[in-house]
Amino acid sequence: CGWGVGGEGWGIEADTKKIGCFSMRKLRRFFIFIAKIAGVLLLIGGLFLGYKNYTALKKVYSYEETIAEQTEKYGISDYQELAMSIMLTESKGEGNDPMQSSESAYGKQNQFENAQDSIEQGVAYLAKLIKKSADMDCDLWTAVQAYNFGTDYIDYVAKNGGENTLELAESYSKEVLSPLLGNDNEQTYTPP
Repeated sequence: CGWGVGGEGWGIEADTKKIGCFSMRKLRRFFIFIAKIAGVLLLIGGLFLGYKNYTALKKVYSYEETIAEQTEKYGISDYQELAMSIMLTESKGEGNDPMQSSESAYGKQNQFENAQDSIEQGVAYLAKLIKKSADMDCDLWTAVQAYNFGTDYIDYVAKNGGENTLELAESYSKEVLSPLLGNDNEQTYTPP
């Protein structure tokens, strides 16, 4: 490969275009090879994530009957799928506290010794939040956010328009919860 005169290394040599020392054909093959490798990696990653989601959903659905019984018991049968979604979000159905509801009962995490107690507490708490949210003319998503923030969040939303928004949740977290948890300078938490 040269940089001489007469098109060597720059233009047309025989019937193959060249860029520097590489022919267009070789360059095209290289990019096709890279695209295939990227495609295979994306496929493997997609299959892995799909399998992870499948196993999490399977675990949550193993509690479907228990959640159905509890939503019926607490008068929120229409919200059975919401309760299952909360479990999926909170723990993916793992551990003794799959609803992550021991804080609403004991003020501490992971206090339950079995999933049944966690589900009963979680559904009872969700029913309480749905009722309070409706009584205060707030939307359902306020009750869902209050599942993590606590019942006082519903009062906060009611005083600020009655509809849960990302902006309200962030301001409540920063102005109310952060100081309560010792974050006096109200910094936003970003995971490492």
